[in-house]
Amino acid sequence: MKINPALIENKVTDVFKIKKYSKSITVSANGMTTVNMGTLSVPSGYTFVGILSYENGYGDQWVVSYCRYSGNVQATVHSKYNASLTNSLTCYVLYIKTDVYNTILTT
Repeated sequence: MKINPALIENKVTDVFKIKKYSKSITVSANGMTTVNMGTLSVPSGYTFVGILSYENGYGDQWVVSYCRYSGNVQATVHSKYNASLTNSLTCYVLYIKTDVYNTILTT
């Protein structure tokens, strides 16, 4: 797929919607956990684009990835620290207007 940047620039108003998800979690020493951040609900007339990472607890100790799974936003956290840690995770889900999505993407 190719994106036509001229069409994006001409349709910047109300093109995107975002939704914030946050959770406080505890990860055991050198452990891994999966967290359900919340239900993914696509607004009417919009298409899901992706998940943007924002706050990931201990950036020097945790490896965090986000995904869309079974209608939810999920985070998987791997701790590289030798003690249990508690902190917050925050991500944003990005949606684009479906008609714009269909217009700017070509195959």
